[in-house]
Amino acid sequence: MRTDSPTVVKENFRIVCNLAATNQWKVHSLDIKAAFLQGKKIDRAVHLLPPPEANTDKLWKLNTPVYGLCDAPRAWYQKLSEELTKVGAVKSMYDSALFFWRQNDKLQGVLCCHVDDCFFAGTVLFHSTIIAHIKVTFSLSKENSETFNFLGLKVEQNNGGVIINQNSYIDNIQPISIKNQTCTTRLLSIPERRLLKSLVGQIQWTAKQTRPDVAYTACDLSTRIKNSTVADIKRANKQLKQMQENKVNLLIADTGSLEFSSLLLFCDASHGNLSGGGSQGGFVIFLQGSNDNLSPLIWRSHKLKRVVKSAMGAETMALLEGAEYVMLIKTIIKEITLIDLPIICISDNKSVVDAINSTSVLEDKRLYIDICALRQMIERKELNRIILTTSQNQLADCLTKATASSQKLIQVLSGEEIYKLPSND
Repeated sequence: MRTDSPTVVKENFRIVCNLAATNQWKVHSLDIKAAFLQGKKIDRAVHLLPPPEANTDKLWKLNTPVYGLCDAPRAWYQKLSEELTKVGAVKSMYDSALFFWRQNDKLQGVLCCHVDDCFFAGTVLFHSTIIAHIKVTFSLSKENSETFNFLGLKVEQNNGGVIINQNSYIDNIQPISIKNQTCTTRLLSIPERRLLKSLVGQIQWTAKQTRPDVAYTACDLSTRIKNSTVADIKRANKQLKQMQENKVNLLIADTGSLEFSSLLLFCDASHGNLSGGGSQGGFVIFLQGSNDNLSPLIWRSHKLKRVVKSAMGAETMALLEGAEYVMLIKTIIKEITLIDLPIICISDNKSVVDAINSTSVLEDKRLYIDICALRQMIERKELNRIILTTSQNQLADCLTKATASSQKLIQVLSGEEIYKLPSND
């Protein structure tokens, strides 16, 4: 029995926000009332004891799944998907929680779902056709537009785009207070480790949703839980305080005409800065429009899959992993809009850029395989260009090391600064 129920991934949610901002559509959210009770009919026999208020000695047989059954979320999703496709909406091949509707090859609207919460934007025709059907078919709890909370995110729309933040959530996170903090090398007790794990989990949640500037710290702290010390608690508390003092508003900007837009992949790595000789990799992907505005779509800070011999090896692996992500995003955008966006990769490692743009054979054969894979992506036009930038203009720099400043990245994310491609573009 299948029990999985798809929920929209964060980068596709941001794609929906960007399409709304670019097309001047208002963003909306719908909350379905008692959604599981409105799901598909149950295909197995399930009986339950009625509540005392029913005043009966008979068992009840369920017609639809209820909260608590493992297949209830899937039954609800199947019903929602069935109703959306019935009126012409198309389910994405790459994200089953993402739907779009076109008429005469022109995009009219997009919708994504997370269990009983729907987020959407579109034309008047989209509302009168797709959304009207949803409202007639299901009982709704509430509908919001322009300014509302969605999945723990504060969403606010203005003329410049869609602004997302978690400032209220971050303000409510409590620091860890423990006794005997003078000995920073003291190993934490089991209850103290649980407190640290909880705090790091909350920091990680915000790092993945709206705060890429703390992604490296969150990743690094999560690897230290097992052998954590008082120093780790102090570091987590310090990071929390900085987050609460320095608010960040993520701007999903109006990027203008999609036909003249491109996807920018910034990737970076720090060689051997992790235990066991591991390296930290990171990337951030933007949609850059014809008006030079940038919309952040996804970022990641993580330990690279294998130990490498050199900084060039680490940078190459980070670039290859980022390239795989950006190609998927390109494919999803093309699926929705029928527009094939070019991809520009930006690295601050001259050796990597030179190796990809040549035919030389490298002594490190594992590295050579990765370089050849990137060369092939260029030859097939899966990636359009790989260009060199300076470390100061590498927006992914703060995703791979604690010493890098995140100021420039934050300014770009919040729309305070417009990023210009390097001169060798």
